[in-house]
Amino acid sequence: MFVQSQRKARGGMRSKRCPRCGEVKSLAEFHLSPTRPDGRSAHCGHCYNITKSRRRRTPEARQKARMWHVARRDNGYFRDRQPKRNAYIREVKRKHPEQHAARVALRDAVRRGIVLKSSTCSKCGSGGLLHGHHHKGYDYPLEVIWLCVVCHARLHGEARIPG
Repeated sequence: MFVQSQRKARGGMRSKRCPRCGEVKSLAEFHLSPTRPDGRSAHCGHCYNITKSRRRRTPEARQKARMWHVARRDNGYFRDRQPKRNAYIREVKRKHPEQHAARVALRDAVRRGIVLKSSTCSKCGSGGLLHGHHHKGYDYPLEVIWLCVVCHARLHGEARIPG
């Protein structure tokens, strides 16, 4: 059996073949699945995502998603949480007006094209969701460096470490 041939001397399986694409990949590329003997899904994550996105495009899946959202809306899920969120946002704006003003100024400058938002992180070069970090302080709202979520969190974590 292929799974047994992939076992190492120390007793652990290191790789697995995806039956859909036929590639041998590391176990990290397979989703966790407690019902499978090896604890990983049969198909690699890439093939799984392709299959899932194809299923979501069917009319039945769209209708099911629509009904799920209607049910959540009707049972008050969003209605109950929105007032708390709005109160929290108002409180943050009241406590830190300079931060709020800097964020609004940056947001408007990006919308108008005065400030160009980078497509990659200034530290690690990854794409995705980027934050504008006011590295000189909130007195300079348009002077920012664009950081991914991870680098932004690291930067603030380093700033809090006493030293």
